[in-house]
Amino acid sequence: MYDLLIMCAFSAATFVVGKISIAYGAPFCITGVQMLIGGMLLMAYVYYKNGRLPVIKREHYWLVLQIGIFYIALSYGGDLWALQYVSAAKGSMIYASSPFVTALISLALFGEWLTRKKTIGLCIGIIGYLPLLVQDTPTEQALSAVGFLSLPELVFFVTVVFTAYGYVLISQLVKRYRYDPQVITGVSMLVGGALALFISFVTEGSFESTIYDFWPFVYWVGLLILVSNVVGMNLYSVMLKRYSATFISFVGFIAPVFTVAFEWFAYEAVPSFGFCATMAIVFVGIYLFYQEELRLNHIAG
Repeated sequence: MYDLLIMCAFSAATFVVGKISIAYGAPFCITGVQMLIGGMLLMAYVYYKNGRLPVIKREHYWLVLQIGIFYIALSYGGDLWALQYVSAAKGSMIYASSPFVTALISLALFGEWLTRKKTIGLCIGIIGYLPLLVQDTPTEQALSAVGFLSLPELVFFVTVVFTAYGYVLISQLVKRYRYDPQVITGVSMLVGGALALFISFVTEGSFESTIYDFWPFVYWVGLLILVSNVVGMNLYSVMLKRYSATFISFVGFIAPVFTVAFEWFAYEAVPSFGFCATMAIVFVGIYLFYQEELRLNHIAG
């Protein structure tokens, strides 16, 4: 379990470092640079370890391309865009809904129906997000999108869906087709990084205009690569070999606690009442959901 807690700490740090980095560069530009460099470093390590670069079968290109598009480019770029307007703690808390989203995607793709207890946990979890979402900052209120949801919150929820979909695809490639998780992660970073730079060029402008302050950009993006790509993403890929994607998602609920601690250290920011209320209610939903997961795994074993 300690390895999963370390993974959660790095996941939380990604939100805080990412929020700081967008002061020095445009979101998709940061994502493109981060993923291309991170992907090259990872593939260089794979080559050093194996003496060659493993080949991905042609029939799996589409899966890897989807991971690059949704899990890397749109998810990470969308997160950084949204972090311009919401706190790192709020973003991390929204990301904690991934167990519910992963379960719904598994239902849609593989027909894995939810039991009654899981459905109750899911409903409690969804309701639990209301205190957090109705408590918007003035900046978020100016960017209202759907009802009480601000546009940044909506973007975060969409990226959660993209991330959960990526989790399912990575799990399929690693467990079903026996790919090295580092290879899948590295290739996906390269694909997603190239796409993110293309999106940046189209929507944010030329490369020079998307870097606001060069040396702070280099420092914070370099730290983001270390925290997210070199350590964080590879930890997740390795954890998939030891635990189920659902279990990892549940343990990931601890990440917002680390995010609050890191954000307090960086900004002296105190968590809001809405955040604390959501944390408590969603924990109940997560507990019911995961308790049923344990029971089903025990029966299957």
